[in-house]
Amino acid sequence: MEIIFLVDSITIARYLEWATKTEVNRIWSHKQNVGKFLFLTTRYAPIVAIICNFLTNFRLYWRIGNKGCMALDVIHSVMDLIAASAAEATLLLCLYALLDAKKVWFYVFMILSFAFTVTILILEATDISHQRVLSHQLLPKHWQSLGYPCYFDSSRQSPIIYGVVAYISFTRTALAALLAIATFLHRYRRSGSSMIKVIRREGGLYYLSTILLRLIDAIIRTPNMPTIIDPADAVTLAIAIYSLRVLAIPILANRLLLNMRKINENNANTLISTMLFTKTPHTRFGSTTDQMAYEFGADTSDHISVKSFDIPLGALQAQHPNKRLVIGVAVANLVRLGGQSGGHHRVLLVRRAPSEDEFPNAWELPGGGAEVDADKTILDTVVRETLEETSLRVTAITKPIRGFEYSTSKGSAIQFNFLVEVEEAIEVKLNPEEHDEYAWVGLEDLEKASGPFGQESRMGVMRDVVIDAFKKLAEDPSN
Repeated sequence: MEIIFLVDSITIARYLEWATKTEVNRIWSHKQNVGKFLFLTTRYAPIVAIICNFLTNFRLYWRIGNKGCMALDVIHSVMDLIAASAAEATLLLCLYALLDAKKVWFYVFMILSFAFTVTILILEATDISHQRVLSHQLLPKHWQSLGYPCYFDSSRQSPIIYGVVAYISFTRTALAALLAIATFLHRYRRSGSSMIKVIRREGGLYYLSTILLRLIDAIIRTPNMPTIIDPADAVTLAIAIYSLRVLAIPILANRLLLNMRKINENNANTLISTMLFTKTPHTRFGSTTDQMAYEFGADTSDHISVKSFDIPLGALQAQHPNKRLVIGVAVANLVRLGGQSGGHHRVLLVRRAPSEDEFPNAWELPGGGAEVDADKTILDTVVRETLEETSLRVTAITKPIRGFEYSTSKGSAIQFNFLVEVEEAIEVKLNPEEHDEYAWVGLEDLEKASGPFGQESRMGVMRDVVIDAFKKLAEDPSN
């Protein structure tokens, strides 16, 4: 038993060390919200439980007073329940998101989860109250020589309460398993890709594995369940499964939360971005001067010329202190039909690489950050970034279009967007470290559910920028 718990402790410590960078980059940058609370709870509650278990149930060859032993045991039980409940809440929220269900089902899921958790908490608290700590002085000498800090007498604990808790846990887990299966079938039926791709893309591996572990654990803990193995082996198996559940489920729940941010599905993204990982986007630029009177969602960009941006980069930075200066480039391609003089515009979009920490697999305009050593003005950034990201050479920067502010793990940023013209007959070549695909899209593609932005994408701000680009293209008589 000690070996099993020791492996648990070492594994979760190694995971904590390995995942710290990801946690800091993707979680701590968020404001207080449901997603951050669930992530940190499932991350650190098991660690507290393991520490308490280590202090009471390992041969440390020191003694802890009766009150200290009881306090550590209560904390261990409470942290274990909190971690399991937070992991379950994570699963239910993500399953709800993947099901595309009505909002009323969200409240149903949360109320049921809360009811199960409170019931189990009350029953376990009642059961723990019957447990007592054995004084070291009253123990046989051969027990005292074992070196455990605490010795508990569980003979007064009620097997009936333990059985009721086990059955409630089994029922809760069974319902979650049915919901997970329904979700998986629902998503697979809607998808045209293979089953394995669905599992990998949508985090199904995480929540199906978690449900399986919890089901096995609940079945083993349920009294009077038929067994085909020796009772002593059954106890060892139960301890091993319990330890695996305590170790794996919080980790899988954490990974599921992070994985859900990568899903490029409309409703799932909307739920996760607005409920779990809310980042309130800034919708206006900070400057109040005429030169930079530039709001997202307004048409003030109509009154700004490209010449307004032909100022030293340092001067522009001074107008927006503590913000990174970023540009986006709308490259238009006029597609002529049947030899007609007119035609339809297409704008170049690029898809962020899956390895990107921020918005992986999201479609956007080509662009990037200004570099003091390389760019004299923000217009130099436009030319340089267009060439670096697409291999296209800018021949003219024609108009500014809507911009916006945003925040990431790197801090706050302000993005200026421009319409540009490029040399013809040059093939688009992407930087594979930043983007893995490109597409020329029309205005009609932006409103399609199957389009690059979907209907309610996390990149809705970028979609509005592209729509503004099409608006400017339609207004230009030269086109």
